[in-house]
Amino acid sequence: MKRQEKLFGWLYCMVEACPVTQGYVRKTREMFLRHCPLEEQRLQKKTIQLCLMVWGSAGLITGLLFLRSPGMYNLSLALFYSVAVSKELIRIAEKSTERRILKQLEKALNDVRHFYYDTHSVIGALEEVASLCGYEMRLHIEALIAVLESENLMESVEEYNRLSGNRFLKMFLSQCVAIQEYGDCERNGESIFIRNLNDLRADILNYLLQMDRLQLEFSGLTFITLTPLLALPVIRSTAIATLPELASFYDGASGVILQVVYLLVTVAIYAAIVEMQELDAGLSKRHQMLHCLERNRAITVWLDAWEKRKYGKVQKMKRRLRRAGESMSPRLWILEKAVYLCVAVVLGAGLFLYAHGKERNHLISQMVGIERISQAVSEKQQEEMAVIIPQLVEKYCKEETVTYEHLLGELCRETQLTEQVAEVAVKECMQRIQEYRSCHMKWSELVIILLCALLAYGIPDLSLWYKTALMRMNMLSEVTQFQSIIMMQMFIPDITVLRILTSMEQFAFIFRTGIQECINEYSYSVVESLSTMKEAESYEPFRRLCDNLLMVDKIGIIRAFEEIAQDREHFQKQREEDTYRMIRKKAGKAKLLAFVPMLTIMLSYLIFPYSVEALNQFSAIMQDLNAM
Repeated sequence: MKRQEKLFGWLYCMVEACPVTQGYVRKTREMFLRHCPLEEQRLQKKTIQLCLMVWGSAGLITGLLFLRSPGMYNLSLALFYSVAVSKELIRIAEKSTERRILKQLEKALNDVRHFYYDTHSVIGALEEVASLCGYEMRLHIEALIAVLESENLMESVEEYNRLSGNRFLKMFLSQCVAIQEYGDCERNGESIFIRNLNDLRADILNYLLQMDRLQLEFSGLTFITLTPLLALPVIRSTAIATLPELASFYDGASGVILQVVYLLVTVAIYAAIVEMQELDAGLSKRHQMLHCLERNRAITVWLDAWEKRKYGKVQKMKRRLRRAGESMSPRLWILEKAVYLCVAVVLGAGLFLYAHGKERNHLISQMVGIERISQAVSEKQQEEMAVIIPQLVEKYCKEETVTYEHLLGELCRETQLTEQVAEVAVKECMQRIQEYRSCHMKWSELVIILLCALLAYGIPDLSLWYKTALMRMNMLSEVTQFQSIIMMQMFIPDITVLRILTSMEQFAFIFRTGIQECINEYSYSVVESLSTMKEAESYEPFRRLCDNLLMVDKIGIIRAFEEIAQDREHFQKQREEDTYRMIRKKAGKAKLLAFVPMLTIMLSYLIFPYSVEALNQFSAIMQDLNAM
């Protein structure tokens, strides 16, 4: 074991020191620390094991997809699948860790209740429980004890809340701190602390049930979303083998552009489904690249001018970003839109140029379906035509003066083809030369690039709308969490509204900004600060919560929240039902999205080319019949 730990420690130090892998290793390390304050050796081992698993999977995918068949599409596909699989592995590791710790915490809370009856001390009960817990929960309990025994209690609490990613442990610590500060009391013959522990255990069990439901509802959706892209090479090869005339579609500009469109659509849908799988509102991105661009002098001047010119829009945008849970400023938002615009123009132009290049290469190098050109020739003549036609196309494709007669004469001199067969071959050559010369950027394609750029410019708006919609789904969950906090603290003697607001702010994400502003203004005017917080939000359940907080000074906290307190059981069941409906709603939308790539590929990449070619051949047959 010691030799193994030394090996993992050496590997960790090596990859952590490497500039290429340093950032990824640190993020993985932080992920484990959010869930458990592991000892350094155990932390390094878990981190390097997960990193090696992720990198090994990425390498295997790259080898299977790209190295076996090199190409731009396979490279893009390998990168996308590597990122997707990496995220899935990390998500599975994180969720399994979270589920395991929550199960341990639920059992530990039951033990705390038992020992609290004996010791009548929170710290004493925690010390007894620490000796019975497993490794991970023991570390958590020891961390809680260290906070409660700290000389500067509130600073220690803030530090713990900043480092910990488990909201139930934070809530448990908040209960312990409240008992430490205000003491315990009985209500209806039951300890307030014990009652709160029971409610917290019920919340944990409910959350575990929600995780299981979410996993069940979303199981297989990622596979359904990602798999269709792997079918594209199979569809292409099967279609060309069945009908060689389709090679011009699949290997031409249309086929290349469709592949890129499928890839982009799949990436967008996969990102949306991953976002929907989260029960709680997630943290927004840090936008490091945008911050780097913002520091450019020219960009800074442009953004400053935009802010001065669009002051009203900037203020409106602040509210929209806040509602979506985004940390970026309106400056970064408009910069992101500009980046999307520029990237779309560059990628669009590059895509069309690459597609035209591939189509030109197909015209001068591929000779699929030679029997289609003329069936009245021998197999030997077909083989000779398959060689000479691409050579002539490559030789004369850039010569504007080439004529039918010139090609016919050269073909008759250099080959053994009959004049009739040579005429057929020359017609094919001239057609390919004309198609080759038409393979360039057209005005219609420039218009398409412009339209795509405008669509890309609107992607941040679409993303913001989507995040806002997700936040609306999570609003109920956050408000019910606030209600749980209030129920746990409302019976504590001498509890204040400010203390309740502080506890709410520790667990808030969607409404955090409003609660923080309320806390900052609370000392100046209680009523005004609470009223301002209420008016800033449009979500009705949160506004009712604000109304209850406004009534506390008049009628007391217990009477203000009497409705919740009197019907706690009904309240818990209502929460479960609301959360279940939210999960079903998310899963319904995710299932519809998951089948979009498959249906799109089946219709446009498989059925459509066959249909078009069938119509073309039918039209050719009808023309021959009319000629006869």
